[in-house]
Amino acid sequence: MASCSLLTPCILDARNALIAKLDLISINPTNIAWQAATSLVAPLIDGGLRESQVEQATAEQSQAIAGYADTVLNAFQEVEGSLDQTVVLRDRAVSLEEAAREANNALRIANLRYEEGETDLLDVLTIQQRVLSNEGDVVSIERAQLDEWIALNLALGGSWE
Repeated sequence: MASCSLLTPCILDARNALIAKLDLISINPTNIAWQAATSLVAPLIDGGLRESQVEQATAEQSQAIAGYADTVLNAFQEVEGSLDQTVVLRDRAVSLEEAAREANNALRIANLRYEEGETDLLDVLTIQQRVLSNEGDVVSIERAQLDEWIALNLALGGSWE
């Protein structure tokens, strides 16, 4: 125990001397100039950290631009496909409406012939079945046109509201 008490003042003296020495070093004008110079130069000599951060930001920007371009191209593709489908459905609707008119005309003639006794009821019923089928096709194509108009509206950025 006696040696501990003898060493304690020595350690405290050494510690105080070191602190005093460090204080003198930090107050020295040369050291202040050196510290200021290193504080100014340190951001410039960062081992390429800032350059790599710029490269990373540039890569992220390029990725965002590519994602945006992909989204725009998909939107144009949806709109173009929807417009093409609208034209196809319109042409098909015209053909189906004409077929339905012709079938109705044939039914009218078949009914007249049946009333005159020139044809059987089975022929009239067969033509009537064709008329109903054609009218069903017209309704189906109208539904498809409405579905396509909704798809086009959504592709152009519309909503359900």
